[in-house]
Amino acid sequence: MQLRTKRLVLRAYESADAAALCEAKDISHEHLKPWMPWAQERPTLEKEEGTIAYFNQKEADGKEWTRGLFLHDGTFVGSSGYRLEEADVPSFEIGYWLDIRHIKQGYMQEAVRAQTEYLFTQKGANRVFIQCHTGNAASAKVARELGFEQEALLRNERRHVDGTLADSFIFAHTPESWAKMSAKTSSK
Repeated sequence: MQLRTKRLVLRAYESADAAALCEAKDISHEHLKPWMPWAQERPTLEKEEGTIAYFNQKEADGKEWTRGLFLHDGTFVGSSGYRLEEADVPSFEIGYWLDIRHIKQGYMQEAVRAQTEYLFTQKGANRVFIQCHTGNAASAKVARELGFEQEALLRNERRHVDGTLADSFIFAHTPESWAKMSAKTSSK
């Protein structure tokens, strides 16, 4: 599955993307480290080749779909994906991160919007949600700006990367709330 937006192509990673993925993670290391468990160590080309193989295996297993976010000119800007959280519903969780050189340009909202639309229209989702640490204002902003409703504040829900107990927000859309939000934004 490949998605195209006005400015982005969301596509499966290829082995040739390892260098761009490694560079983005390295440059963004301090920016990502507070939020991403995998960002606790500096990336290496070898690790990122393994990461891409892992993503491809998870997709082959039907468990997760992780996409590189590329500008139409091929520039790598970040990563996003979704996983089937509850097959009986079906419910999907979306996760994401951006290369620090490409933050505050609306790329992640564009990518999450495309994935959410795809999940509701092509995958039959009845729920799409985003979970993030309460201190991660940028991730919460993406959800809020796309009209995801904050459903919960989970206290002491998980361990933060530094080992302390952490709180999380849950934001979600249903097909009805997504259709309503989409109608509002398309009429502007």
